[in-house]
Amino acid sequence: MESKTIVLSPKINWRITLFLLIFELILTGFIPMFFCVLIEYPEDLAIVFAVLLMVIVWITVLDMLLWQFRGKEILVFNSDILIAKQQGRLFNRNRQIEYEKINNLFIEDPQTYILCFAVPIVFKRKDTKDIIVSYKDKKDRNREARIGQRVLLKDVINIEQQISNYQSVK
Repeated sequence: MESKTIVLSPKINWRITLFLLIFELILTGFIPMFFCVLIEYPEDLAIVFAVLLMVIVWITVLDMLLWQFRGKEILVFNSDILIAKQQGRLFNRNRQIEYEKINNLFIEDPQTYILCFAVPIVFKRKDTKDIIVSYKDKKDRNREARIGQRVLLKDVINIEQQISNYQSVK
């Protein structure tokens, strides 16, 4: 069976984007101040740790902002694996899922997580859904993968059909 590719374009969540922009500007203001303190007291490990932490958070927030504006997900349906590529970030991600290891496919309303450990902030849009694939990884552990960034309903149906088509071939 021939491989098929679906490109999911970015869907900007303006509330989260505004929050991230304000947070990024605040961090951008604090980082030079912390560097000045670091130059003044280079032996203080707490200041070194604070500067390092600020820079890591700044880069992470920048990555999230880039995903909001430029992020797109490319789904490649090969004969035996599904490849989900996230492009448009600082750190592009690729996930490969074998069709025979897929247990279930869930469709849910999108939830926005500001940080991975934060409580979800829900801004519902009626025309979008999240696709969650439940599968077993290489070490036979149960995993869940979110595919798509607020996928339009017409694309959800297309993706679901592609996965079921490739699963039925196996």
